[in-house]
Amino acid sequence: MQLGDVVIYSEATAECEEVLEARKVMKANKKVMVILNYFQFLGEISKYFTTTGFAGTNGKSSSAALAIHTARRLLPNFGLGIL
Repeated sequence: MQLGDVVIYSEATAECEEVLEARKVMKANKKVMVILNYFQFLGEISKYFTTTGFAGTNGKSSSAALAIHTARRLLPNFGLGIL
């Protein structure tokens, strides 16, 4: 695949012009591409990487920042992708 062959969208934009056009192009077999909603994309990433999630009403950003800071200090090869 080449860059641009993946479309990731939120459920709020599932019917937007760009997503509908991507589905139309894919259906017409004009181009092979991957079209995923945000949660499907997270599921795909989770197949290949160890992931940690934070849930709750308050403190998610602070807890995530503390976990990232700690992991970077303890694990030299720690990688991070914030989605």
